[in-house]
Amino acid sequence: MAVGYAAALVGGCLVPDSCLPLPPPAPKGEVGSPPIGPGREGARGRGSGRPTPRMSGPGAPLPRGAVARLGGPRPGQQVRGVHNCAVTAVAQSPRVGMAATGGADGSVGVWKVRTGELISWIDQVPGRVNAIAFSPNSRVIVTGRSRVAADQSQRTVHLWEVTEGRLIRALVHYAPVLAVAQSPNGGVFVTGGQLADDRGETRPSAIRFWDINTGELLRESYGHRGSVRSLSYSGDGQLLASGGDGGEVRVWDPGTGEALRTLAGQVGPVRSVVFSPRGNLLASSDGQSLWIWNLASGLPWIKQRLEEGELGALAFFPSGKYLASGGDKLRIWSASSGAQVKELAGHQGAIRDLAVSSDGRLLVTGSADRTALVWKFKLGT
Repeated sequence: MAVGYAAALVGGCLVPDSCLPLPPPAPKGEVGSPPIGPGREGARGRGSGRPTPRMSGPGAPLPRGAVARLGGPRPGQQVRGVHNCAVTAVAQSPRVGMAATGGADGSVGVWKVRTGELISWIDQVPGRVNAIAFSPNSRVIVTGRSRVAADQSQRTVHLWEVTEGRLIRALVHYAPVLAVAQSPNGGVFVTGGQLADDRGETRPSAIRFWDINTGELLRESYGHRGSVRSLSYSGDGQLLASGGDGGEVRVWDPGTGEALRTLAGQVGPVRSVVFSPRGNLLASSDGQSLWIWNLASGLPWIKQRLEEGELGALAFFPSGKYLASGGDKLRIWSASSGAQVKELAGHQGAIRDLAVSSDGRLLVTGSADRTALVWKFKLGT
């Protein structure tokens, strides 16, 4: 799930999370950044006699550990494939090879994750993209959005065909959608959103279950006192977790929509929840602390609080041994001890969302600096 921050560091200055105008349509065949080879650090520049750093943004070399940057424009050119605001949502496809990014400007990009090559670009629907999820067959992406004043349709959930960026259907959630999760068993996805809609009308904060093939609303579940900010399915699809306001994490039976357990104790709104690959642990963050819950007992196994900085989106590596967190920095944690084992820098703004590939080798981070970085790891294999 994407996590919001009040300001972003852009060009060395702390500025509000504002949008730039969209660039004009690109010439035919000019759809984004050129492919970025993952294997070489750079090619030799003609006549220079020394390696030229690999670039994917305007003059910015990739940070150590990164293999591609998504959403960066070519220097001196205006082309599609550029997020003009913070990258607020990130997902990786179940079939390794693709990533999707969503921006606060309403744009969505689908990319070849290893090279940074743009596959499709979607910018025809307004509203900040807060969450993205791939279908199990990697052919469809679901986006959850905030609604803008000019759009009275209340359709804040959209399903898109991946390779062409074609709209399949738009669905009504009645309020800005902050979280989306896809069942690993296919067929069903869930959405959660704000307690009040964009018009200020208070509605019960619902988790809605949808049929991905027909768009039919299957059921609704209620229980959170405030907005639903994060959703996560267990790997076997038998459990669903939700994080919301009031420091609550709820665990549901997705087959019936029945609430099974409430995990309470965190201080602020729960920004992110994620199951471990085995499904025996659940991690959650509230902006300042990381909690790892033992689901058998319903008690927190690990509580790790940051003295400085901020925690955002969470993602387990497939081995279950390590956990990644966004926020002011990219941090890697030991799931068994709660110790921080690695810290990586590279973005010029807060990390709003992140996603680990199904093989555990690539991690994508979306940032307030308007780009997404692809990092290479050996932790999850």
